[in-house]
Amino acid sequence: MWYAFKNVETGVVHCVSLPAGMSPHGFAMTWPMEQTQEALTCHLCLQFAFKWGWEDKTLEAMLPKERC
Repeated sequence: MWYAFKNVETGVVHCVSLPAGMSPHGFAMTWPMEQTQEALTCHLCLQFAFKWGWEDKTLEAMLPKERC
């Protein structure tokens, strides 16, 4: 299942698959992360969620509510 995690050093929000700890661009859990309810801000994670969100509602929920 996918969860939103914020990198506490950079403030960037990624989607992370647990328990593997993988993001769409590699292993993410070695970063200083905390779980959040915020929308995704990582460009690669956003692309992944836009592509697969129609199939996975947890990814769709992490997308920004305001879309162009």
